Amino acid sequence: MVKLNMLQKTNMLDYIIDIRKLLYPSEEPEFLKTRRSTVVSTLQELQGESAVIIKIMSTEEAMKQMDTMRDSKALINYLTTQYDVRRSNRIL
Repeated sequence: MVKLNMLQKTNMLDYIIDIRKLLYPSEEPEFLKTRRSTVVSTLQELQGESAVIIKIMSTEEAMKQMDTMRDSKALINYLTTQYDVRRSNRIL
């Protein structure tokens, strides 16, 4: 029960659902399915927004260049000038 209470504050909905099934086999809470749907939707949105950065970071040239930078402002400037990455609300 303590584990379930701790997990309620996370987005680990599949794990929460599995534990609830063990504790309460006859219950199937709809609110968890709805919450899971929201979490998956948000995950997909964030993956789409970060796809450009992930693609850039998978190139050896960019990784070598970024490895020399220890300042976040220099990294943002590099991504903006070299790869035309625009600053958004969530990324950069």
